[in-house]
Amino acid sequence: MARYTRSSRMRITLEELGHALFGHAFGAWYWVPNRQTVHPKLLTRWDPEPGDHPFVLIRDHTGGPSVPVRARSLSDRTGAPHGAHPPDHARTCKIRDDGRIVRRAWALSTEALSSRNFSCREPDDRLDALRRILGVG
Repeated sequence: MARYTRSSRMRITLEELGHALFGHAFGAWYWVPNRQTVHPKLLTRWDPEPGDHPFVLIRDHTGGPSVPVRARSLSDRTGAPHGAHPPDHARTCKIRDDGRIVRRAWALSTEALSSRNFSCREPDDRLDALRRILGVG
């Protein structure tokens, strides 16, 4: 959350800055509580259990009530392999273990794209590989 000082200058956290710069671009990762994963058309959660899941934007989000995403899993064995992000990648990054990007397409409401849920952006040297995995652009 942005804060204002006595001199009326706005101060933002590193998380907010990262979200502002990269949060709506292809390859942005969000760690979303399951209660916020309701698909806007299907009206079901990604997972009805308590917890959270990582999701990646599969294209730039330029507006609208929902955004297409793909989930990442540590237990799914059918999705495309996706390596952990480097330890020094971003302070806020939560992609710390090797996993797989789930094949099932999903959508999240734009409310899920908050600075609180923002994790990081896919490392620049991996963006082309992510595009190939997702079959986009």
